[in-house]
Amino acid sequence: MGDDANLLDKYIEKRDDFFRLTTNYQYIFEVTKCCGYGEWVTVHKDAPLSRLYENIQRQISGLKTLNLYAVDENGARLDIHCDWECSVRKLITPNSGFFRPIYPLPASTIYRIYYDQECNCTKDF
Repeated sequence: MGDDANLLDKYIEKRDDFFRLTTNYQYIFEVTKCCGYGEWVTVHKDAPLSRLYENIQRQISGLKTLNLYAVDENGARLDIHCDWECSVRKLITPNSGFFRPIYPLPASTIYRIYYDQECNCTKDF
């Protein structure tokens, strides 16, 4: 039993290191459907916005129409276009009102973005 506890401690340490190191060079987004289901997707901070679209399409298989957007606390919507020129960092930095961490400290910084699709999911997931 002691070996399992040591392995779990080691796992937790490595997991925490992974998140800490990952967030140095990547953003983590919780990509959320209209029903509330979401998955975490990462993208390098200086990658073009088109890479964010690619990463989401790879991770959430079967996703066809993909219109990404962020919402601020007042409900205003910021469309995130599939752009090869603009980096993810260049979108987030001037639009900090749309990109606030969704989990409290000491959790890693994760931003919520939404995608439009025909909504045929239920809240029972």
